[in-house]
Amino acid sequence: MDDFQGAIANRIASLEREVANLREGYAIVDGRYRIALASIARLTVHSRDAAVHAALSAEMSATAASDAVTAAREADSHGVMKAVDAAAGAARSAAEASSKAAAAASAAAAAAMAAVEVHPESADLSAAAEAADAARRAADATASAVKVSNIATGFAKKPV
Repeated sequence: MDDFQGAIANRIASLEREVANLREGYAIVDGRYRIALASIARLTVHSRDAAVHAALSAEMSATAASDAVTAAREADSHGVMKAVDAAAGAARSAAEASSKAAAAASAAAAAAMAAVEVHPESADLSAAAEAADAARRAADATASAVKVSNIATGFAKKPV
């Protein structure tokens, strides 16, 4: 009987160690899971911030393109073709910068949406929506920048 009780005591001790190891493993996994969830939440917010900044950059580039058209128009009215060409080049560069910023806004919005897709409960849905809106604003600004850049190019290509 003592051997039987000893075997049971050994088995109980073994099971207690196994349960303790499982608890420790669970605590480690739970801690890593919480860190991952916090990272997803931060990713969403940072992606929104990046998209908003990129949209602002695209909008500023569109404004620069519009200002370059004004300069091209003014230079054209005075017959200063070198200035017209320079202004048209500035408008094209501003439109290209706006396009690059719109691409960055779109990538940031995609990252925010991916975070939402991975774990909707942890991601900031409003931040993801704001990122998507910023990408739309950046695309609109780029369309405007390209439109006015084409106007500036029209001044530059005008026969003398």
